[in-house]
Amino acid sequence: MKTIEMHLNESVYHLIKNGTKRIEVRLLDEKRKGVRLGDEIVFINRADDDDRVRAKVIGLLFYNTFAELLPDYDIGILMDKSMTKEDLLAELNKSYPVEEQAELGVVGIRFELV
Repeated sequence: MKTIEMHLNESVYHLIKNGTKRIEVRLLDEKRKGVRLGDEIVFINRADDDDRVRAKVIGLLFYNTFAELLPDYDIGILMDKSMTKEDLLAELNKSYPVEEQAELGVVGIRFELV
């Protein structure tokens, strides 16, 4: 088991901290390729580096693109219900171009707070 740090924008961080968001989606880059079941993630609030929450990886969900991943999960565990899946996809596509998603793949990291 290893510990992985992930920095998050404050609003997303609080969704994880309060238990709403239970799947973190990322590009399947070199860092994420090393994530394994049972690993610990330390989520860090970008607005306050001392504000951290720990979680355990309980599932890894591999897809080619975020457009393929999002339909399989409720928005309430991907973000919160104030956002639509279309809004989330638009945000993800801004941060991670579709070409890069198709080249690397994407992963949904299921976790539980510890």
